[in-house]
Amino acid sequence: MRPIALLATFVLALSTVALSPVPERWMPTDVGIPDHQWTGNRVVWNRRPLRQEWRDFQLDAPPAWVVAHPTRPRDRWLLADQDGTVSEFHRGTLIELAQLGPGDPPAVTRGDGGALRVGSRTDQDMRHEDSLPHGRWVSRGTLGARLAGPTDGYAHGVLGDEIEASALQLRADDGSSPRAELDVEQVIEGISAIAADLAENGPFGFVVTVSDAKDGARLRAYDEEGEVLAESDAIGQGFRWLHQIGVGPTGPQGEVEVIAVRTPHIGGVVEAYRLDGDRFERVATIEGYRSHVIGSPNLDMALLADTDADGRLEVIVPTQAMTELAILERTGRGFAEVARLPLEGQLATNVAAAVDGEGRLSLAAATEDGRLRIFR
Repeated sequence: MRPIALLATFVLALSTVALSPVPERWMPTDVGIPDHQWTGNRVVWNRRPLRQEWRDFQLDAPPAWVVAHPTRPRDRWLLADQDGTVSEFHRGTLIELAQLGPGDPPAVTRGDGGALRVGSRTDQDMRHEDSLPHGRWVSRGTLGARLAGPTDGYAHGVLGDEIEASALQLRADDGSSPRAELDVEQVIEGISAIAADLAENGPFGFVVTVSDAKDGARLRAYDEEGEVLAESDAIGQGFRWLHQIGVGPTGPQGEVEVIAVRTPHIGGVVEAYRLDGDRFERVATIEGYRSHVIGSPNLDMALLADTDADGRLEVIVPTQAMTELAILERTGRGFAEVARLPLEGQLATNVAAAVDGEGRLSLAAATEDGRLRIFR
């Protein structure tokens, strides 16, 4: 048990937020994983606005990962150190729970009698020679997918190694295992697919980022049989990445959109894509944000949440300096930045999110100087 220093409590009054209609689809947190859902979709649903106040705690060193507590999401968090030690954090105290491999992202679920089960997010369902080193299995119901066919044929290496996927391995409703093989010059550049409905009334698909050395990255969605459902235009220049964040109703009228960050290491453009037939059409952009640190397997620094509880999702994404979290809202003209949450240091972890039983949203992240900041 290690005591932690409470640095300060602050309230940031950015604007007066009127109470909005309660979204019908809010979901209390029931699992602690960096990507928030087993679908790989970085979305959390709350029913109360985010109160922009925070508490700071000084840790001995920045953790590698922060995730929600599946049984006490309001007042407890789970931290994974660089060496793989997973601890429960509560009111400034750390209690060690389990040991994972160095750098492993935790996956914490409820066990029998409310006990916590601690495992690795990269070790859910399957890990074998056909999987990626940092790959994650994603699923919704009986459907599932993982990136497969590791290859070093695309020498970009922005995710910590030069191993990418050459295929998408699927699990269909009937129990079969279709496999979508990419063209020889293409790879899937990421650690997982996103399983999501691509429009308000479907279809369902697995969204991935497909890259090649000639045209760079583009979004692509596959159905459960491994057939291509839709694709966006490529960036148009080789070795330029597109970081897929999440899928949900972000549009001005609640339209379902895919949110991604184009070239997060050089310029960082947040983009919204909307399904139009067999195309993902880009409908909005805004520059000046950064969702990833080059060379890191941490792809969980941005997410979608209903920060104003109006039934539409906003984008929470670090600024280019990674010292603040910006909240972006979709408008009829594109994106608008509506708030910034200060970090008082450079972001060193994923951005964790938790929703308690009353629908209240909390965020947590740590900076390079070991400061754990909890927004609630």
